[in-house]
Amino acid sequence: MEFQEYNGWVNFPSWDVFTVMTSYYETYQAIEHAAEKGQPQEVARFVTGIVDKWKQNQYTPHAEAAKIQVQDFLMNSVRRVEWTPLYDTLRGERKELGQADELTTVAYSLLQASDWRSVVAGTEYLTEADDRLRDWLEDHCITWVNSPDARRHKGKITEYADTVLRIYFAAVNWQEVTDALKGE
Repeated sequence: MEFQEYNGWVNFPSWDVFTVMTSYYETYQAIEHAAEKGQPQEVARFVTGIVDKWKQNQYTPHAEAAKIQVQDFLMNSVRRVEWTPLYDTLRGERKELGQADELTTVAYSLLQASDWRSVVAGTEYLTEADDRLRDWLEDHCITWVNSPDARRHKGKITEYADTVLRIYFAAVNWQEVTDALKGE
């Protein structure tokens, strides 16, 4: 996936990691300490490590930062899904998604395995159906974020969330985050 420049940063994932991780005093102190070592992989290991602990409902003093980081990535990803081709494919107007990005593909897989017809039942316009599907996915992501039991379940929502986290963390420019933490 490609991410565009965002708020003067190389992309949204990089900006968001810096912003979230520096918004909580203890987390800011800990990530700044990781950055002082000068290796971007230390910063990456710190962030992904606290997210992994949070996902598994293990104690971390940085649980709130991890939760907000995951929530930000998930909500951003829902907005990036290509809803019109996804819905057209679900309802048979298209035979396949075509050149869809990975987020759209995993969202399609999730919805295809769900009762998506009840989500869009009674919609008058295609854009209204797109909105309902988007809201449905967003609601399920929020439930996943707020529920340790949901995060333990290995269903389609967990698959979606894990895919989003893999994509977004892979897009983070850890050198840029490290340099910003060091004030460079």
